[in-house]
Amino acid sequence: MLPPFASSHLFLKDYIDDVLQFVNITLKDSSFSSLPRFLMGHSMGGLITLQIALQRPELFKGIILCAPALISPLDSPLVIFISEHLSSWFPKYQLPFVRIEPDKLSRDIDIVNERNGNPLNYIEGLRIGFGMQVHNAMKWTRLSIPQLKVPFLVVHGGGDKITLLSGSQYLLNNATQVKDKSLKVYEGFFHELLLELGKDVVIADILEWLAKECHNNSFV
Repeated sequence: MLPPFASSHLFLKDYIDDVLQFVNITLKDSSFSSLPRFLMGHSMGGLITLQIALQRPELFKGIILCAPALISPLDSPLVIFISEHLSSWFPKYQLPFVRIEPDKLSRDIDIVNERNGNPLNYIEGLRIGFGMQVHNAMKWTRLSIPQLKVPFLVVHGGGDKITLLSGSQYLLNNATQVKDKSLKVYEGFFHELLLELGKDVVIADILEWLAKECHNNSFV
């Protein structure tokens, strides 16, 4: 049985509902309904992907997680303490010392410059209300991992300072009901694996895993 779903991270429910609505549309279309379904998510999207797979495992043949947000240095004891005491009163208050620096996303300077120059890219301090919700979502997901039943591939950069490799290792070690599971670590790679120098290696590994999963399930 999954742990109770905390109301404090129900903001993820909107994303989960959107994905499930799209999947239901494909199930009604005979052109797609017989095809294997895989779900892929990056960072917080990886967290959402895990929550969907935990709640609706029958819908997917497998999931792919790129640097999933399970353990983060941004989720420090100090941030948790401040958020727990203030998030209900000042949810939009920003912690100026907690932010995602664009140069921590990729070693590709073009990607960093693009993020720095994009007015839609949020680079201000973490809002404590949002931080508390993400903390609760990561905690719930870690507690639920032993209930996971869907095959998965995790890819993670060894130099990731935004979502820690230890979170992916925790997933691999504690998903005890899943026999078909893999973790690939790319030494020196930062957070945005698919926007990194050497990203072709990551893409090739993902495609290889997908081909194997489809072959194992007699879809090719």
